[in-house]
Amino acid sequence: MRLPAWLTAVPPDPRVYGDLIQRCAEAGHLAAGRQLHARLATLSVIPSNFLASKLISLYSRTGRLHDARRVFDAIPQPNLFAWNAILIALSLHSPQPSAALRLFAASDVSPDEITVSALLKSLAASGPGLSPLVAGELHALAFLRGFGADLFVSNGLITAYANAGDMRSARAVFDQMPRKDVVSWNSLISAYASGGWYAECLELFHELVQACAGSGVRPNSVTVTSVLHACAQLKAVDFGAYVLRIANESGLDMDIAAWNSVVGFYAKCGRLHYARQLLERMPKKDAVSYSAMITGYMNNGHVDEAMDLFRQADAKGINTWNALISGLIQNGRQSDVLGLLHEMMGAGILPNTATLSIIMPSAPLFSTLLGAKQAHGYVIRNDYDQSNNVVSALIDAYSKAGFLDMARKVFELHENRSTIAWTSIISAVAAHGDVTEALDCMCSCGQGNRSS
Repeated sequence: MRLPAWLTAVPPDPRVYGDLIQRCAEAGHLAAGRQLHARLATLSVIPSNFLASKLISLYSRTGRLHDARRVFDAIPQPNLFAWNAILIALSLHSPQPSAALRLFAASDVSPDEITVSALLKSLAASGPGLSPLVAGELHALAFLRGFGADLFVSNGLITAYANAGDMRSARAVFDQMPRKDVVSWNSLISAYASGGWYAECLELFHELVQACAGSGVRPNSVTVTSVLHACAQLKAVDFGAYVLRIANESGLDMDIAAWNSVVGFYAKCGRLHYARQLLERMPKKDAVSYSAMITGYMNNGHVDEAMDLFRQADAKGINTWNALISGLIQNGRQSDVLGLLHEMMGAGILPNTATLSIIMPSAPLFSTLLGAKQAHGYVIRNDYDQSNNVVSALIDAYSKAGFLDMARKVFELHENRSTIAWTSIISAVAAHGDVTEALDCMCSCGQGNRSS
């Protein structure tokens, strides 16, 4: 996209430039948008809140967070529109999930529902383990400002509370909503499914089906994927079939994620023949499709079938390799793991945290000091040293190799110690005969969990 000649020959009209920058943002034309920005700079024009908001949106939509922040910082007195633009950009693109929250906390801006929605999105991106107080503070802010019942704010609150582990507050927000859309239902259904509240997930889906006639809301592929995950965990074959019948009656357009959830559901429930038939009927398969079927075979002891399917697969990702490696260990085939690991790396796929967590506690190589050190070096080089599962595996490896001091060092350097890491160091210390230290660790673990 090239700028028209007349645009470079006349003084800038903010409305014209704003409209053009908006079009560039919507179309993803970063180069043309940057030309407009450069033209403004050439004319010594400091973008007003209106133009700055448009530029922030342009840079945000094209993933240029640094440029978006530079524009925002140059505004003499940013208004609410500019604040919302940068908070949305941070919530979507910042490598530090809490960046939007921290910027807002340091400001004196008077928020609206868009502000709170952006902050809740930032909160959701921060992942699980957050204090429910943070979600509660945003909830109180929304209530005091008079938009606590806003649809987008309420949907964000459900996810924020769920990520913080406060499912009762998430449900309370849901129940108090005057209007719900499919995102509202999916937010709570997926939170139930991912949080282990499987029975509640199935009950809520049944409520959705009953509410369909009056609300016009229909389940979509996200709904089906979440509910089938819960069905698989409960081995609720009949309810899973009911979910699929409802999806079919609703004329649901099954995307690949929904297909994968169906295959995974039947495989998890031991209906391997039917799951394989569905896999073969899929219009398109990805690495997740094969992983689901391989896991089903392995969980039921059909190692050869899993290996054959893996060799036939035309889409293999790291999860597919991990499913095969995990299944081999689960079925006592540890001797095959190192060869498969070398094959994986030869194919250009490097082990991730899940791979390391699977193989380190089981492969004899990592019970030696050399093997533990090699794994530790790989972990540090790839910035995996703050993963609780990897740290736990490293502690276990050093302990089995007889080097308790190294196990302690790994634990001490770990910043966010979970129950998994505490359990590993307690087991390591106890295995080396230091009962007093093991008891001290248990007390420290209990105090840490209470304070959090």
